[in-house]
Amino acid sequence: MGLFRILFTYLMRNEQLINKLADSKPIRRSAKFIAYLLLRGRAHGLPFKRDDYIKHLENAKYTFKEKLQQAKDEIKKNASK
Repeated sequence: MGLFRILFTYLMRNEQLINKLADSKPIRRSAKFIAYLLLRGRAHGLPFKRDDYIKHLENAKYTFKEKLQQAKDEIKKNASK
């Protein structure tokens, strides 16, 4: 875990990498989609609540990790057959 943290810190401090990622199509599309959702929510009278947004992101992260682990377990099970 320590190596991952060091690597992640290095990558986050690399300005060229951040600029390259920011200019990539998936990141731009994600940012546009989030902006669309926020503006659409405001148009319908739904306020942006930072805590709710963070809770949804944490839930998505947990679900992703869970599904990833299930996929790894399934691959191991199929490989042993």
